[in-house]
Amino acid sequence: MKMKKRGQLTVFIVIGIFLLAFLGVVMYFRQETVEQEIPEVVPEYLFPVKQYVDSCLETTAEQGVTVLGAQGGYIYIPERITFDPQSYILFGGIKVPLWYHQGRSRVPNLDVMQNDLERYIAENIDACLADFIVFEQQYDIYPEENRSVEVVITDTAVDVTMTYPMDVKLKSEESTTRITRFNSELFVKLKRMFLLAREMIQAENNQLFFEQITLDLMAAGTDIPFTDVVFECGQKIWYVPEVEEKIKDLLFYNIPKVRVKSTDHEPFEESYARYELLRGYTPQDIMEGNAPQDAPSDAYEYFHFFWDPTVNDYKDLRANFYFQKEWPFFIRVNPSSGQTMKSSWGRGTPQYWLSFLCINAYHFTYDLIFPIHAVVRDDSAFGGKGYAFRFAFPVRINKNEGVSTTFNSEIFENPQTTAGDYCNDRLDKKTIVYATDKKTHEDILDAEITFNCMDFYYCDLGTTDTEFGRNRLAVALPSFCSPPTIEAEHPDYHKSSVTVPPDPSFAEIIMTPLQEMDFRVVKQRLTGPDLQEPEELEEGETAVVYLSTEQLEDYDIFRRYPYDESPEEMQEIKLADDDVKYRLEVLLLSKDNEMIGGFRGNWTVDDADLRGKSTIVFKAIENIPHPSNGDEQIAMIAMLESGAYNEMVMPELS
Repeated sequence: MKMKKRGQLTVFIVIGIFLLAFLGVVMYFRQETVEQEIPEVVPEYLFPVKQYVDSCLETTAEQGVTVLGAQGGYIYIPERITFDPQSYILFGGIKVPLWYHQGRSRVPNLDVMQNDLERYIAENIDACLADFIVFEQQYDIYPEENRSVEVVITDTAVDVTMTYPMDVKLKSEESTTRITRFNSELFVKLKRMFLLAREMIQAENNQLFFEQITLDLMAAGTDIPFTDVVFECGQKIWYVPEVEEKIKDLLFYNIPKVRVKSTDHEPFEESYARYELLRGYTPQDIMEGNAPQDAPSDAYEYFHFFWDPTVNDYKDLRANFYFQKEWPFFIRVNPSSGQTMKSSWGRGTPQYWLSFLCINAYHFTYDLIFPIHAVVRDDSAFGGKGYAFRFAFPVRINKNEGVSTTFNSEIFENPQTTAGDYCNDRLDKKTIVYATDKKTHEDILDAEITFNCMDFYYCDLGTTDTEFGRNRLAVALPSFCSPPTIEAEHPDYHKSSVTVPPDPSFAEIIMTPLQEMDFRVVKQRLTGPDLQEPEELEEGETAVVYLSTEQLEDYDIFRRYPYDESPEEMQEIKLADDDVKYRLEVLLLSKDNEMIGGFRGNWTVDDADLRGKSTIVFKAIENIPHPSNGDEQIAMIAMLESGAYNEMVMPELS
């Protein structure tokens, strides 16, 4: 009997524990729900005001999302792109940035997109609200000046919350009610579209898919000469502009045929399995009469234009690609004489009775650079209205081979990580870090030292200070990364770094001193072959200066002139107090932001040139008359590329 009661007691205890645990879980989730967000209660008579602001929020947010999609993920395009006509394409008058330009990624990240949307909504919603004039007969509305917008981009929607406190009352009532929060949810798969676009640009830079398509198209036809030996009499001649036009035709009609696997692409005539069976056939099979029977008519497109850039499923999205003939197109053919391409030809020797035999032999290599316009579409967005996310990228071919400069697939303007628990795990012994002046070999005081792991994880180590008669920093390095890079920064020196071995006892970072220089830009008109004297820029004209060198790590200077509204640090240029060969590019832009000239070439400066000097005068060639179409602009760029006038327009130091 005692055993039976004891068993019953045990059962009741277990049930009690279960109930307590269940109630605890329920209370926890109820508390979490409350903590997440307490819905704002709005009286029914204020619904029109609440709905009006929500509607304006949705309208303005949709406008911002539309602009963002049209401009490659940017609403506020960085000046480095805006003022460089070669870093974007024009589509319907809208600038679509190249996501990869001159070896650098220009891909935004989700934080940039969210911040742009928040700024756009905050700056533009007043145009819709119109001071609440629509309610002036019914309500007294007193909004506060401070308001904030938060945007969260998810896989399926863009969630917008605006905190905008306002006191509202009916004109017929005395009491006032405060409304604080407004919301909108845009059903557009912006995040998924961006992720697909990002995967495609990464795949293109790794696979060179569009470069290979271009080469295949050029080689498939007979109109574009590559390599051949032809038994014909008379020298064969081609003209580069005609060849260029034929290449453009091929691209214009064939690039849109590209389909992307794992997306909602146009279906092929037959199943994938049918096409894959054709892969087993070889040229030898065809020569022996074993050609496949009833091959689908779109088999070529399946094998050449069916791209696999992603392992993820994007069957709810479409991806398309386009090329327009009027976009910038660079072509260089070797060998060629001016605009003429000629074969090598000759006859057989008469003594062997071969004079009747004529031979034409040729081998041409092509350098091409042109943009592709990519569009990712969500047809279900905005209640079926649809949405397009656009970006562009360059196709580059060098000597008949696709080329791509290796670049970090992390995203442009990705914020650096500078703090975390990983910085606190240190080695047992200290490393002595010196920052040394390259010219004087003296220790540098107050140099900021940073630990860098793979250009992603950063830990601040401190600054060099006087210790035992030397300027140095004794510090235990973080232990999570090996081998690390140690960086040194100082306002008077170019940022430098050194990779150190595991558990180093000391590290020395050699730093190149910098000299601050004022700068201005003048122009010289090129009329025919005559270059005029320098003169100041006209009102409304702008010059963009880009200075770089391979001799200094990450030395990239980007300046705009005139700099009336630029921050003070953008009104000067720091040159290395050393012997350095710079790559200098100057873009001269008209009042309408059209490129009308510039400079492109190498500029060598040694430390002796800088002594006693404080100002750089950059010079830009102004092409007269200004280019009026794409061909004339390409001709102008080719002239600048040639460097024919560079010696006469080199920068001057004073």
